[in-house]
Amino acid sequence: SSSAVATIDAGTDIVLDAENSGYIILKDGGTQYGIIYQSSSDLYIKSYIQDKDLILRGNDGGSSISALTLDMSEAGAATFLSDVTVGDDLFLTTDSSVITFGADSDTTLTHTDGTGLTLNSTNKLCFNDASQFIQGSSATVLSIGATDEIDLTATAVDLNGTLNVSG
Repeated sequence: SSSAVATIDAGTDIVLDAENSGYIILKDGGTQYGIIYQSSSDLYIKSYIQDKDLILRGNDGGSSISALTLDMSEAGAATFLSDVTVGDDLFLTTDSSVITFGADSDTTLTHTDGTGLTLNSTNKLCFNDASQFIQGSSATVLSIGATDEIDLTATAVDLNGTLNVSG
């Protein structure tokens, strides 16, 4: 079979006008793969290929790069292959939302409903060069580590429990 390429070379805008809630349908060999349409004030790009990703690509000066991947096999999953910048607020609107860090996802920060945020396992919240930290070192021990001094400033300090002072 012969293959043909349709090329549109225009010195001005190219307008695809599908009036009255019309659709722009993407097909290959008669098989419908996607559709672009507007409903109210929203623009929809819909894929008809089951369990295939919808990928927006860019060009970094020579090679095509994936800028955004929407995983169609997982409801609502989006993958960004580079940095993400949010210009204003970021809302995680479900209880128990998790932010995962690291190539092996070894560190997580989880929303604990009605309480706050939970850092997983015995991971540390580190400061400066990571030699200073707060850590839940076990299920019953909270460790505060500093390289030189812990400066506690308060109007009153209330200690409940056994106090062991050394040094």
